[in-house]
Amino acid sequence: EPEIAQALKEQAAPAGFEISLDITEPGGYWDRWTEVDLGLTSWTHRPLDTMVLPLAYTEEAIGNWNETRWVDEEFETLLREAEGTLDVEARRELMSQIEDIMQERGPIGIAYWRNVWNITRSNFQNVKAHPTSYDLFYDVWKEDA
Repeated sequence: EPEIAQALKEQAAPAGFEISLDITEPGGYWDRWTEVDLGLTSWTHRPLDTMVLPLAYTEEAIGNWNETRWVDEEFETLLREAEGTLDVEARRELMSQIEDIMQERGPIGIAYWRNVWNITRSNFQNVKAHPTSYDLFYDVWKEDA
């Protein structure tokens, strides 16, 4: 994400923020990723909305994956409830509240969303790009040309 870091630096300058970049090679990043004041880290898509949040933003995750070291009791309470809720509409409402908390007082800023695309021959039907770049062919078929 060096290009994203450079863009952030340039966009913050007119507001008076002076940002010094310390671009770390990928092999060395993981040795110190939880020790920086501000880091740019890509997270890959997960199938369920309740999968990334407990990894990255709960008290139990501090020292492991919670690189921001952010802890919010209300957030965690709602997240635990959402994790245990099978009703999709009820979980959607809980996740909406969680998203509000993340936007109002959360520890992250989402700088970009990845464009996901794929290329297939026209005789393959129902091929869809997936956010993880996985090839999911369970509902794909080939028409004879």
